Amino acid sequence: MRDFIIWIDSVNEWEIREVGLKDYTTLKPLNIDAFANIRVSNNKIAYLHDLDIKVKDIDTVSKEPLFNEECNFYINNPNFLKEYPQKNAKKFQGTFIDALNYIYNTLNNKVKLNFS
Repeated sequence: MRDFIIWIDSVNEWEIREVGLKDYTTLKPLNIDAFANIRVSNNKIAYLHDLDIKVKDIDTVSKEPLFNEECNFYINNPNFLKEYPQKNAKKFQGTFIDALNYIYNTLNNKVKLNFS
């Protein structure tokens, strides 16, 4: 199971980055008109980023099989934008759709997922 970091700033910017990924710009872009930047490596999602998130965007990508992969997601503090999880970072297991819903709910102050 792959590991990812979720980073959300205090406004609306967010990213999901595969642990250890330093330079996403070298990866192949995935052309789905939901988020500003989706990058893949070996036909799997490696990086997502945008300045906003909407339910319609999550609905759009929920139809894509790549977004249903089960992964571990670590939540990094907004001041800790790195390619590795923070020490004692909160973590949950789920799909990219779960991670996107977590980001949406966090930015809109709704219910959050349970963490291990």
